[in-house]
Amino acid sequence: MSSRAIEDLTPRMQERIRRFEVCLEVAVPGTFKRSCTYRSQEEQNALWKRGRESLSIVNMHYMAVGMNPITEQENKFKVTWTTNSVHTDREAVDYFIQREGKYCNDLKVDTDGDKIED
Repeated sequence: MSSRAIEDLTPRMQERIRRFEVCLEVAVPGTFKRSCTYRSQEEQNALWKRGRESLSIVNMHYMAVGMNPITEQENKFKVTWTTNSVHTDREAVDYFIQREGKYCNDLKVDTDGDKIED
């Protein structure tokens, strides 16, 4: 299963991400949460199949790497555009917006009320 740990990144990225997250927390406290740092090539390959292969194929690959199966609706959307991700090189971090304690997929949400999309 993919990691959320900064320690799973290269030392160069660990330093950058720690600084970035301090600034992020100052700017919009409690809004952004780390969702993924390192992921294996097998996990990346499984994610790439999403939205490109049948649900049964996607879920077979998801479960083979310890990921939870998805629904037909979820399989309508691609979640990655490459099989050659910098996540597999330990050089990337993904974040999500948290609103009222839950994942928020509204990319134009203004969580801090400053009339600027977060």
